[in-house]
Amino acid sequence: MSSRRLAILAIILVSCYAAVSCAGTARVVAQRPSRAALIVQLAPVDSQSDDASVTTITRCISFNEPSISGLELLARSGLVVTTWGGAVCRIAGTGCDYPSEPCFCQCLRPPCSYWSYWYRREDRWMYSAIGSADHRVEDGSVEAWMWGDASTPPPVISFPEVCPPDAAADTGSSSSTDAGPGIGSPPLIQYALFLVMVLALLGAFWLTRGRAAE
Repeated sequence: MSSRRLAILAIILVSCYAAVSCAGTARVVAQRPSRAALIVQLAPVDSQSDDASVTTITRCISFNEPSISGLELLARSGLVVTTWGGAVCRIAGTGCDYPSEPCFCQCLRPPCSYWSYWYRREDRWMYSAIGSADHRVEDGSVEAWMWGDASTPPPVISFPEVCPPDAAADTGSSSSTDAGPGIGSPPLIQYALFLVMVLALLGAFWLTRGRAAE
């Protein structure tokens, strides 16, 4: 085998390794979970108008699916949630203690307080009339739950404030889905392929030397 052929073989092998490395990198990137920001505004039933009594909880929740429902996002927040079918009765101790009392126990007479569901679209809060079970949450979504009469939208909180860029999802005590293999895990199959290529090159080199010596 001539030196020129050996050089061509080396270029082909290195190109193959580079292609496999790029494919492996793309596969790792594709495994990065989606993230959505969740805002939950709590207030005692008798003090909804008192801003000092309002507590706002935020969660950055990761998920591997292309999209999940708004109700599933809330379920993965780690907060204690009580539901009645697709309706949310109680979140983190605020709301109606179903089934001991009706899910909309604070709407039996005015004023009506219940858990309203909102989502952020084009820098505006939108009240969800279809319900959280039917609303789809995707990567970059901002969702909110508010206890009260739904007369005012949630506070203005952007996605980066809840889910900082290039940071792992801070789900607190949430039960978010497994994010899969770590991004920085060693690509062992690439190392093995590289070792095979090096051995092939060494074999071709010694074979060439042996034939030249003859």
